[in-house]
Amino acid sequence: MGGGERPAAANPYSGKFQTVMDSLAAKDLPAAKKTADDWHANDPGDVLALVALGDLYATLDAAALPRLAMTWGTVPGRSGELLVA
Repeated sequence: MGGGERPAAANPYSGKFQTVMDSLAAKDLPAAKKTADDWHANDPGDVLALVALGDLYATLDAAALPRLAMTWGTVPGRSGELLVA
């Protein structure tokens, strides 16, 4: 390797994780979510499935997500207050 040539970079991802990362890169969040959710449901002990879900949720803009207004209220027949929609 003379002349300052660098070897081609290896892809750090493979398998289902690569599928999720490719979907995220393409901004195809529904495909990324389906792949990661299915992966985690079929193999809940696979840590990479959780990492993929974490990467997916990290891309979400929390300010753009819908919010449900909550207020303190009471329920007939129950004591105390609780959050109600």
